[in-house]
Amino acid sequence: MRIAIYGAGGVGGYFGGVLARAGHDVTLIARGAHLNAIRSHGLLLRTPGGDFRAHPPATADPAETGPVDAVIVAVKSLHIPAVRAGIGPLLGPATLVVPLLNGVNAHEALLPAVGRERMGKGLTRIISEVAAPGEIRHVGVDPYVALAEWDGSASPRAEALVAAFVQAGVDAEIPPDIDAALWHKFLFVCSLGGVCAVCRMPLGPVRANPASRDLLRRAMEEIAAIAAARGITLPPDAVDRALEIFDSFPPEGTSSLQRDIAAWIPSELDAWNGAAVRMGAESGVPTPVHSFIHAALLPSEMAARGSSGD
Repeated sequence: MRIAIYGAGGVGGYFGGVLARAGHDVTLIARGAHLNAIRSHGLLLRTPGGDFRAHPPATADPAETGPVDAVIVAVKSLHIPAVRAGIGPLLGPATLVVPLLNGVNAHEALLPAVGRERMGKGLTRIISEVAAPGEIRHVGVDPYVALAEWDGSASPRAEALVAAFVQAGVDAEIPPDIDAALWHKFLFVCSLGGVCAVCRMPLGPVRANPASRDLLRRAMEEIAAIAAARGITLPPDAVDRALEIFDSFPPEGTSSLQRDIAAWIPSELDAWNGAAVRMGAESGVPTPVHSFIHAALLPSEMAARGSSGD
């Protein structure tokens, strides 16, 4: 398959690297020092299973690549407008576009630029980051990808993309209910990211302390209630399952949200906890935990974005 990875950060860089190593025709859409390093030396992946270097082509201009079979969008939510503006040259009549972002609305945000006939849905589980320009560090969690067409169905192109991931050593599937899968991940990552960011601690201390663990559970319960109010069918034990996943993560692990907040760079606060607050209000579901998290982190977020506005 010809695959473009739009955003070669921790997630996109990891998947681009393993797909290229597996022999797929992969192009990375990147920028800045990271792009320059990839062009000069390739992409170094440091993983628990061993380090390797891949050499996929990389560019800042999608027009240099042209139409592909699939586009994996792996940017942060605040960069979606830039993707909408730039993705056009990558799209052919049968291109499948799959966002692997952490919110639940990325496919809707991309829809105006992509069109429903190309728009898929997707999610991933992995802890990875850009350790240095041209270098991706896979911290932990066995990589997982779920994807489907817009209506949740399988199709030959979706199955081909899943097969490419599997060939690259990634646990990938077309789940029975992609919307439920998206919301279960949102329940997990939004709650974990917000609570760990407020606590300013990695996963281990947060789960070991009864008070912070209870705060995390209540945050997850709020999102489960929002999902139910919006017609999403989550398993009755969705929160317990999410906490089991949380307990399996390495204790030194951190979320991208808290790393960005700590580094004073723009984060996905608005698309995570902010979105939970907004969707809760729309659905008539109280969100005291996410409202607190959003309010507590918002001054740092606005400072990182160079604004002191509301």
